[in-house]
Order: sequence, then C-alpha cells, then structure tokens
Amino acid sequence: MFLPVTQLDHFYLGGDRIGALRGGPGGPRRPEEWLGSTVTRFGETDRGITTLPGLGDLRSLVLADPEQWLGAAHVARYGSNPAVLVKLLDAGERLPVHVHPTKRFAKDHLGCDYGKTEAWVVLETPPEGASVWVGCNRDVDPTELRSLIDAQDKPGLVGLLNELTVHPGDAIVVPSGTPHCTGAGAFVLELQEPTDFSVLLEWDGFALDGPAEGHLGLGFDFALECVNRRAFSTDDLARLVRRNGEHARLGTYPLMPVVADPYFRTVRIRTTSHTNYTSEVGASFAIVLATTGAGFIRGTFGQLPIQRGDALVVPHAAGSFSFGGDATVLVALPPAPDAPTAEEFDA
Repeated sequence: MFLPVTQLDHFYLGGDRIGALRGGPGGPRRPEEWLGSTVTRFGETDRGITTLPGLGDLRSLVLADPEQWLGAAHVARYGSNPAVLVKLLDAGERLPVHVHPTKRFAKDHLGCDYGKTEAWVVLETPPEGASVWVGCNRDVDPTELRSLIDAQDKPGLVGLLNELTVHPGDAIVVPSGTPHCTGAGAFVLELQEPTDFSVLLEWDGFALDGPAEGHLGLGFDFALECVNRRAFSTDDLARLVRRNGEHARLGTYPLMPVVADPYFRTVRIRTTSHTNYTSEVGASFAIVLATTGAGFIRGTFGQLPIQRGDALVVPHAAGSFSFGGDATVLVALPPAPDAPTAEEFDA
C-alpha cells in the first residue's frame, strides 16, 4: 500500500528535501515525515499515526490482525507492535543536544516496553558531508552536566560530544541513553524504537519550552538518570558506524552495523533492467522508500510500478517481494524474530 505524504511540523527548521523527494509541502518547519507509523507524538492521542486511505489508521489495523501485518513469529517475540518507527528527517539546522531513554528506564518510569535506540541512514548531505554528534568524548560528572544544562551553555554541551562527518550511504546507530544531535544539512532515513521519548539537554534558541517539555514529565533531577555520561572510545564509535561508500553498487546490500540487529534492519536494493540481480526480501512488515529511478515491486499481490519518492508499507501476509527496473529502494524492517536481546548501558 502506497503511503500518503504526511510531513509533520516541528520546532526545528527543515523539510524542503522531504517535499522534493515525496511531493509534499516542504519547509520551513516540516522537517519530519513518519512512514507507516503506529506511534503518536509524545503526549498526544493520534498525531503521528499513519492513515491509509480507505482503510483507516495503521495502528488500529495492526492491532485488529497482528499476525497478518507482522507475522506469527514476530507476534510471539514482540507482541502486536511493529517494534520499529521509520522517519524521514531533514535537518535544516543543527538539532539540540538530547538523549532518549533505555528500555529499562522506559519500562520502569514511562510504562512502555520500548526505549529509543535509533539509527540514521544518510540520504543527502552537502558535498563536504554533514556533521553529527554522538556520545561523550570524556567522562562527564553529573554536576557538570546539570550546570551546562541550567546555563544552556550551547558550546559547552556540544563540546562534550564526538563529532562525526557523514556522507550519503553511511549508517550510524545511536544507542539509547547516548547524548547526540544531528547537524544542519543531514537528510536521513531514521529508524528507531517505536516511541517519541526525548530528554532535552539543550533548548535555547529553539521554539521549545525546555524547562516544561524537556524531561518527559519526570523532572530533570530524575530524567537525567537516563543519560550515559561515560566516554565513547574510538572502538565504541567504530561499532556504531558503517561507511557505505559503495552506495551505488547493484544488488541487495545490508546497511546497518551489527549493533542494530536487536532493534531494526535496513537493506538497500539497486536494480537495473539490463542485469538480473537478486532483490528478494522475505515476508515481513516493511517500509519501502524509492530513492532513485523508476521500476516495480513484485509479489503475490502482483506488480506495482514505483518511482523516486514513493513510499509503501508491506504487510507480512503479502509474502516475499522483489524489485526490478532501474531504481534504488531502501527497505526498513523490524528486528528479526530471532534477533539477539539488546544490551544497554544500564543493564
């Protein structure tokens, strides 16, 4: 099923590249699109959930028949939740430094089985690349961190983090608990656990009431306990990043570092009408995004034409599916039913 364009407004700038790709309204403050979402914005009852024309909202459809949408093995392991949220994120400015809670923190204090480990598959950057910041570059004392937050010391907060330069094709995993932010110019496909939980460390200069909105209703004294303040070594960072410089290669190509396996999977498939490359994806709930060219998706449901900018949700009941023509597609998937159990810093 093709997904309608649903760009969401937000507190930060961006959205023109989503509009150009998907045929939406663009910016200046519509920097996100949630694709095939069963998740609401934090504190809201329905905004964020995808509506399929003529069928209704996706969350209700999945809950009504989870095995059709997700598969029996997925339901046995994860229940009736797709276990993944997929977004387009177009950063027109650097986002504020923030952090997402772990599974344990979310379960104990937010009544949810999911935290928010996320990952970015980089679609576009300026020619020189774009900066992202991930994890502390030194151990940080909690008193120092709180002082920087209270002062809204922007250079001090960003200066705590490891700066990475990313290019199209790269994939970066951001474990829950990790302070991070995305830099201006990064246009990414974001995969994450299916929540909208964020603790803000920075808000000055953004259209946010940080003292009121920044702590998930828990108060900062408590919310900041979810922050991993330890230093990330060079090896730690290397495990989080996969440099996919050959992003134009033909065939099926997994994008994520292995640390993503407990949370989600992504493959890039590039086909050409002149050569027969294997492009089949096994039966699964999936979000498909065509990023270049024109071709088709084919399965037991028949054959549907697709072109750059099309996004689709595929239910498990559709069976395996494949692609052809001259196109590049990204396929975002939940964790496999036999994926390893997540190991998080507070475990």
